[in-house]
Amino acid sequence: MNIFNGPLESYLSFADSYQSNSPQHISILNMFDKKFINSLEEEFDRRLDDATNWKDPNRGFLERQLQLEEGNEFQSHEKKYKPGYNPSKNRICDRLQKDLENFPAINHLLDELNSPNFLDFLTRLTGIQNLLPDPGRRSAGLHAGFRDGYLDIHTDQTWNPWIEAFSCINVIIYLNSNWEDDWGGKLEFLDKNCENKLFEYDCMQNRTMIWTNSENVWHGYPSPLKCPEGKARKCFTAFYHTKDQMFNVTKKTSAVWRG
Repeated sequence: MNIFNGPLESYLSFADSYQSNSPQHISILNMFDKKFINSLEEEFDRRLDDATNWKDPNRGFLERQLQLEEGNEFQSHEKKYKPGYNPSKNRICDRLQKDLENFPAINHLLDELNSPNFLDFLTRLTGIQNLLPDPGRRSAGLHAGFRDGYLDIHTDQTWNPWIEAFSCINVIIYLNSNWEDDWGGKLEFLDKNCENKLFEYDCMQNRTMIWTNSENVWHGYPSPLKCPEGKARKCFTAFYHTKDQMFNVTKKTSAVWRG
């Protein structure tokens, strides 16, 4: 089964727009087959039914801040945040590390996004050479945000110390059928000073976002969600890496938040 709506080559028509945008990115609507994307959303909802699959993504941040406070050993890219600062709220993530045998659409997506064919597509779209698939699928995952939840403006880690490679490309696939605009949840890109909004995109089902990661790509959905109780803002994420020294950015091993 071809999970895409057409040959990947057909989406290379976005390459010029991608590379001229600042930050470099593209939004593609309906990149995936409708039947497949519906199956993917249905499997996402079934994963939500099992709380053991999900974790609070803030836990690592809060633990790290405590370590930094106690040891005062901030790395050059880290900073001390004001007491009580919480970079996100009412969010959970599933890193897809277990119990996937009954989720064929998720497995198919993981296989396709780590395939040589898709890596070649990303290289031709972004211009970044020698891309590496997600090692052990450890960077992929499902993310759910609930009423009053938010994800503050931040930049992602740019260096994966486990494989000693740059984290260079982000891919997000939204899985929100029947999402209403008044509920919010739009992905925002801000300028490097976090003063002006450059782009924003709604999180409707079958919108795919692809962008080049760097220490200056500030993004998030900072306004609290207004969706009904029991409704979730859902997306799948994946990251890609390179050891190519031409991709020259500051090596950060964690996200940096606007605070």
